Amino acid sequence: MDFANADDASFYFYADAGQSTATVSEGGTRLDVVIAMGGALGDLTATATISR
Repeated sequence: MDFANADDASFYFYADAGQSTATVSEGGTRLDVVIAMGGALGDLTATATISR
């Protein structure tokens, strides 16, 4: 994941970054993800929900 207009603001998923999850619910119409990542600025957790 990269952030526009920011130096060294790239984050990457890697196996030891921490727990990540993906959950499909509501009959397959909703996806929730939590992804642990790390980068030059430290660690972060990205979250997203996609539904239709």
